[in-house]
Amino acid sequence: MEIIPKPEIQAPPWQKNLFYFSIALLIGLILIFFILGILQKRSLVSFENIKTEISQEKTPQNLALEKEMKTIEKKINAFSQISEEHYRVSKFLKELETLSHPRTWYSNFVLNTQTGELTISGLADNFTALGQQLLIFNNNPKILAADLSKVAIGKKGQIEFTFKISLDPSILK
Repeated sequence: MEIIPKPEIQAPPWQKNLFYFSIALLIGLILIFFILGILQKRSLVSFENIKTEISQEKTPQNLALEKEMKTIEKKINAFSQISEEHYRVSKFLKELETLSHPRTWYSNFVLNTQTGELTISGLADNFTALGQQLLIFNNNPKILAADLSKVAIGKKGQIEFTFKISLDPSILK
């Protein structure tokens, strides 16, 4: 029993503000939780719709067209490579023309553009022309080695020959 009533102890204003802020934060977090749940459901529905659209796009006709496009792409790439090789071989043939003796004729040649190996067969009027052709090949800096691998006398008295030639890779580029 107190005779003099004591005034009630009041909480400081910052404690009241902190309490109301905590309540507001709790309510905000609960709202954000429900909003994010709703957005997640909407995005899942949207994802499923997109998935079904994609599966509808993959009809047998579209798959056949894709397959046909891939084969055409392979053909185009192969043609590009062949075209590039043709350019190199054309350039090489021009070079071979300048290296040819006027009394020799080539009937067959096999060129490996990767290794730079050339096997060339043909006819020469006589052994002198064949020897001069071998000298022309051996004196050219773009030819690393030239070997006469086969020599025979043909039906009309001409000399049949086969050269195996190693080329400098720069001649094919």
